[in-house]
Amino acid sequence: ALWGLFHVGPAEHVSWPERKELAALAEAARLRFPEDSRVVTHALGIIGSMLNVKVADADHAHAAAAIAGVISALQAHQGDNSLQRVAAQTLVSLVEGNYGAAAMLREHKDHVIALLDGIMRSHPGRDVLVLGGRVLYSVFGVAGVLEALAREVQKGPKQQAALMMVLGKFTEESDLEAILRLDAIGCVCDAMAAWPRAASSGIAALGHIAEFLIEQATQSAPSCNQDSQDPCSGSKLGGHIEKCIDTIVRGLEYEIQQRRPNSFVYAEALGALRNVSRRSPALARRIATSTSISSAVEMAFERDFFDLTSDCLQQLIGAVLLFSGLTKLMAMLEKYPDAPVFHEAACRVLVETAEHEDGSNAPGTIVEAAASLSFYATRLLVEMVPQSKKMNADTLACAAIRLHSHVLGIVPGGLEEGVRSLFCALRQFQYKANVATEVCCALVSVYIANAPGVMPVLSSCRAGDVLWDVVRRFPNNPEVLSEAAVALGAFDGFKHLLTLIGSAPGNLAVQQAGCRALAELCRMKNVRFACEEERKAAEDAVRATLAAHQGQEHWQLQVQIEVTLGLIATAAVAA
Repeated sequence: ALWGLFHVGPAEHVSWPERKELAALAEAARLRFPEDSRVVTHALGIIGSMLNVKVADADHAHAAAAIAGVISALQAHQGDNSLQRVAAQTLVSLVEGNYGAAAMLREHKDHVIALLDGIMRSHPGRDVLVLGGRVLYSVFGVAGVLEALAREVQKGPKQQAALMMVLGKFTEESDLEAILRLDAIGCVCDAMAAWPRAASSGIAALGHIAEFLIEQATQSAPSCNQDSQDPCSGSKLGGHIEKCIDTIVRGLEYEIQQRRPNSFVYAEALGALRNVSRRSPALARRIATSTSISSAVEMAFERDFFDLTSDCLQQLIGAVLLFSGLTKLMAMLEKYPDAPVFHEAACRVLVETAEHEDGSNAPGTIVEAAASLSFYATRLLVEMVPQSKKMNADTLACAAIRLHSHVLGIVPGGLEEGVRSLFCALRQFQYKANVATEVCCALVSVYIANAPGVMPVLSSCRAGDVLWDVVRRFPNNPEVLSEAAVALGAFDGFKHLLTLIGSAPGNLAVQQAGCRALAELCRMKNVRFACEEERKAAEDAVRATLAAHQGQEHWQLQVQIEVTLGLIATAAVAA
């Protein structure tokens, strides 16, 4: 019975009174069978899920009151790894963001630290080690994590790596004074020197600390000089930022020069340098001029390509784009025409860069190269994707489609070929929800960017009929339905959305999609209600959906409806 309750589903779909009752039932079962580790494990899992303070309507006091039972169970079952994992996750659910619970645990500092140290010393799993570190941070702040790094009981590569991961994750929530006073940078550097196997986590932590310090330095600088000013000069934080960056660069260069390098180390280093560069254009220029870094990146790509994980490959491609420019990356893509994994990662990096550049058309940006990138994405969809022998060729298609959504609408030529390549992908992967979602998103993006140019192409491709086919193929998929509904409304007006909403009044996915699509259309400047009667019909349809979906389990739909009604009330009506 407890196992069944443990897998009841997301707590967000259960009302607070029911969650409180389920947690009480689980605690009662734990107290009745305190020696049975399976009963106790499932009971703790239910308590953590049902009293999770991150759920919107959770009661923090109830969560704090449950902590004593979790600690009691941990003390009684110290050698049970499965129970420790669930208990650690439960503590995170009850404590993270719960200041009352954290204050209560701080009153028993020595006891709590001894308990967490015991878990982290004896448990081999990285996930449990990270959870233990998160509890330490939630209760004792950055000081608790740094003190743990120095404790003898935590002297081990896995423990050190987990603690540095936690430090990096929560740096931006930390206090600047504590970071400097406790010499967080020095602590991380010492841990990396003592435990080389934890170097990737240390580099990631230093990257987050550097970003945090750059942000603090930038905020204190005059707003007119923020783009050009180097945070390492003229700032009291400059020396700390320099130390972080120098340590990351040295770690990158050292690792790449090894006969058998650890790709995770230099992937983290490259990711950290990219993120630092995005925080400060001045630092980006300094890092990009480093010939040793750019040559090391190219050497690592040629040498380690087949040993890289997806994330490492993406970081390496991002470094090529940052240090050597878009021209160099495009040349590499031409050099490896039969490497779908490489092209997929490259598309993801290009999309990520486009989102960061946010429409800038400066030399070397994605917008400036939109024509060649649109041609490249079209070629991927028309030539490489159909010929790909990858089991998951749809992910390559999705990456190329997402790139199209950023560049296709702003190119002077090639619009028709690009749009037809989107429909080609839709035909090839008729029953792949991810492809259908991405195609619908891309079509809307192209329409917003260039409605006059794309509408004749959409008409010739019978886009409306294709989108209705998508709706019929995925009648219960909220994500696909939402994007298809937005596309239908954007191309053909609100009447099609009202038809969709009225076609399945009992289908929750359809109602969610229709209400969200109405809200999105009301935000678009070039989409208007045909007349006041049409706006009133939309409002009546949404209110009918609200009346049919009362109750706590439909709270997400209810929130969307309130937003949609507000936007309908202020939406424009055609003259």
